[in-house]
Amino acid sequence: MSVVPFSRARFSPADVAAFHAVALPRLADGRWAAIARSSGTWGDRFAVMLPGRPLPAFTLERDRRGAYALYFHDRGETVHLGSAESAAGCLRIWARPRRRAQAAATGRAFSTRSS
Repeated sequence: MSVVPFSRARFSPADVAAFHAVALPRLADGRWAAIARSSGTWGDRFAVMLPGRPLPAFTLERDRRGAYALYFHDRGETVHLGSAESAAGCLRIWARPRRRAQAAATGRAFSTRSS
């Protein structure tokens, strides 16, 4: 019996499950409009489309070396939001409570100034 190694350029089943855990609630409540997956020898990518936007707003990517990265795309610019050792690590950005939601919950006003 021969074992075929899993390609480092592809999302693992655990990666797909982590992405779906984040994506499905956002698709269901309308915050995200659609997701698309593309892959090749260069790597694997999930693209997230938001309502009213024809192009992806976010992409989660795994390159051929197995590195994970999350990007935001706006007005022709790509902003690297972060890298991690796993898809779940990159997706933690959506697991954290939003700063404004935290401020509202604690009764503090949101401010960008440091004290």
